[in-house]
Amino acid sequence: MSRWGDAGPPQEAYSRVTDPGRFASLHEIGRQAVADLITGFDVRWYRFTTADRHEAVLITPADPAAAPLTVEFTAFPGLVLRFGLTEAYLPVCGCDACDDSVPGLADELHGMLDYLTAGTFGDRLEFEDDAWWHVGWYRGSAGTGGSRSRLTADRFAELRGLIPDAGLDFAPWPVG
Repeated sequence: MSRWGDAGPPQEAYSRVTDPGRFASLHEIGRQAVADLITGFDVRWYRFTTADRHEAVLITPADPAAAPLTVEFTAFPGLVLRFGLTEAYLPVCGCDACDDSVPGLADELHGMLDYLTAGTFGDRLEFEDDAWWHVGWYRGSAGTGGSRSRLTADRFAELRGLIPDAGLDFAPWPVG
């Protein structure tokens, strides 16, 4: 249930961010997760600065069939994860209406990293409702899920060259 109760948040809460600092500890949680991946798996990694001047880390597993991971530490503060052909934003929004909490986002981060390192996720293209969609899927002991986004013609053409008809499944990360 939402902290706002049955009525939901007031309309003005959707366009207001009064405390972006409430997510600042996500950076430390993200840094610890990166350190755990680097020490626990057979990977190469390097730090770099994005075009937006954000700190980022690229981690590439030794097995080329396993998906690399980029973790970007945004100024909001928050995290952007890129793995396979999927992007995940933590938090997705951060406005006052959102119910995101740091513990909840940390659980989401660790869940995604578990799917990534176990190789239990992938990407596929689906045609539905007269449109092409990118589906990033995962499966694990807690069930299955994923994300789905409608594609522009340009993005479809880009992904069509990367995702085979049967979809793209990734291998587990090799343990270090």
